[in-house]
Amino acid sequence: MKLASRIVICTLAAFAVSSCARTKVDWIPVSETAHFAFFTPNGTEDAVPLLADELEANYDRITGDLLVAPDQKFPVYVFGDVGTYHQALGPDAPAASVGTVQGTDIWIVSPLKPSGTLDTQTIVTAGVHEFVHALVNYINGSLDKNNYLIPIWLNEGLAGYEAGQMTPDWRARITQRVADEAIPSISSDLVPDRFDQVGGLAFSITLVEYMIEEYGFDKIIAIIKAPSEMEATLGITTSELDSAWREYLRETYQ
Repeated sequence: MKLASRIVICTLAAFAVSSCARTKVDWIPVSETAHFAFFTPNGTEDAVPLLADELEANYDRITGDLLVAPDQKFPVYVFGDVGTYHQALGPDAPAASVGTVQGTDIWIVSPLKPSGTLDTQTIVTAGVHEFVHALVNYINGSLDKNNYLIPIWLNEGLAGYEAGQMTPDWRARITQRVADEAIPSISSDLVPDRFDQVGGLAFSITLVEYMIEEYGFDKIIAIIKAPSEMEATLGITTSELDSAWREYLRETYQ
């Protein structure tokens, strides 16, 4: 049984916000909350309160989990529709993408203009998911190649975990996959080229669940800061982590 592909795709390449110029978006500063500054094109202002409420409602919990106290407000650019957003991303924009980050800037499609099978709440939740990515970039402290050494399963799994994107349906499907002994491999499946194909977001959330239970958030933050030292930080190899996580899945998802 194949897990549904993830709804939210974080584009890890670093785009500059100025790249929006090619879509001729005129950004208007709309409002600021305690921790976010919102920008929209003219006519999209009504989407801001939904996003602002959700982001602020989750801010203290997420920053507390990630052991960080940012000294900045996070810019949030709300695109009027998915087409304009995809134009800003460029020709290789994933069709399912409704949000991404550029450094610590959050890009999100207006939740009042969902497309396809998406609904307003799904996109609002996607905004929380992208905020976690922005925090990961903030904690890591750079957008150079060191940032991209953060394993995709950790980056996406942490964002999905904190945004509460593990649905009952996904849990049921993972339970079936575990029963079928169809668990993806950390080293060969939960990687960029195969992540979506194997239902990577849902499995990555369970891997983050396991790591929080076993190691705590402090180890996760240490890996974000120094991803090349992950094995030394955990005191085990990736293969050993894979084996321990599989045992966790067999005990938890049955």
